[in-house]
Amino acid sequence: MTATDVAPSRARAAAQGLRGLLDNLDGNRVGLVAFAGTAFVRSPLTVDLPAVANLIDRAQGEAPLVQAGTDFRNAIDSALALLAVADRAGAQAIDRKS
Repeated sequence: MTATDVAPSRARAAAQGLRGLLDNLDGNRVGLVAFAGTAFVRSPLTVDLPAVANLIDRAQGEAPLVQAGTDFRNAIDSALALLAVADRAGAQAIDRKS
């Protein structure tokens, strides 16, 4: 994700895309799963979109928390577990930015 084939880097481009997505989700709950070689829930479902945006921005400096690699299965499993709540929405989505 630190490759510079997309300016300024893939990670920064992904973060910008996620922040743009958040701009269109007002009133919706979102969660955040950070992943590479491992995955972990960074934010549970919340309507506090500015807090999630802050976590996205901070993720750029938290790369050491995640093992190198690309484990989509673990990321998807973590995201699905995050969405498995009693008061689930009528429509749910998982967005992968990389």
